[in-house]
Amino acid sequence: MFLPFIATGIVGILIILLCELVIRTFKIKGENARKLLHISVALYAATWAFYLSQSTIALISLILVAVVVFAQKYTFLHSFKSVKRITYGEIWFPLGIGVSAILFVNPAIYAIAVLHMGMADGLAAVVGVGMGNNAKKFRIYKQTKSIAGTLVFIATSFVIYLGYWLVFASVPVFENSITNAVAISLSSAIFVAATELVSPKGSDNILVPIVAGLFAILPTIQLII
Repeated sequence: MFLPFIATGIVGILIILLCELVIRTFKIKGENARKLLHISVALYAATWAFYLSQSTIALISLILVAVVVFAQKYTFLHSFKSVKRITYGEIWFPLGIGVSAILFVNPAIYAIAVLHMGMADGLAAVVGVGMGNNAKKFRIYKQTKSIAGTLVFIATSFVIYLGYWLVFASVPVFENSITNAVAISLSSAIFVAATELVSPKGSDNILVPIVAGLFAILPTIQLII
């Protein structure tokens, strides 16, 4: 446990520093800087359950919370100080990783949960912000969302789910029918996107992975019943 823990921590620090270097070099600002860090960390964290225990991942997530609090207070990372809006997303993000590890024993389902938090949510935000005033927007629960960003979230979620059902699924109906896999992947993606839309103050970083993981489990339960 000790050596994998240390190795994971070292690689994690290197990823954060690399993101900071990219942000400073290319002068990436605002939401794009924050999401670059989120996506990079999430891609790495999605692999943890394949070689780390649930308790180790939970411990790492708590350490990340401490790092986030320190970084926000002393603002030495541009990805933390470049977002003007009030959000608890940076706190919820590492907690979402820990909660996902505790709730989902299956490493593949844990990966689904974390990838939704990082990739789907991250890419949606990048597209929405990137389109600027050209993006058609709407407000929900005092938050501004873009139609393009929501569609990107659904598309990314769909790819994640479809990959899971085609590569990791042990349920015969999905192994024998691509149509069923596509249908359940699309419907799951829409429901998870809806969760992201109604999640206030950065809580999507914990609610989205939980719901995403559950939607990977529910079809299996229904088929067994």
